[in-house]
Amino acid sequence: MAINCAASREPPGIQLFGFERALHGATSAKSGRLREADGGTLVLDEIGELPLPLQGKLLRAIQERTIDRLGGSRPIPVDVRIIALTNRDLVTEVREGRSGKICTNR
Repeated sequence: MAINCAASREPPGIQLFGFERALHGATSAKSGRLREADGGTLVLDEIGELPLPLQGKLLRAIQERTIDRLGGSRPIPVDVRIIALTNRDLVTEVREGRSGKICTNR
């Protein structure tokens, strides 16, 4: 499963984390890509385009292996491998305050 963080019709927070049915009078809940990819892999293309607050929320989800849906009242466990891609120099982006912290596995 893949998400292009630079070109999405939905707000990235909703696309990643989903929402509960009670949010904004929705008739059904949306699970979000992190939940849909549970047990598999989620590719985040152009991760550098993700807004800073969502980068922090995504980091928390990766560390705790849980997500909080918008309007939700309890964390939902997820087991997902994330592959993040970008054409930006993220070290420079962090240095200049345009992106969150960098975590790499080499």
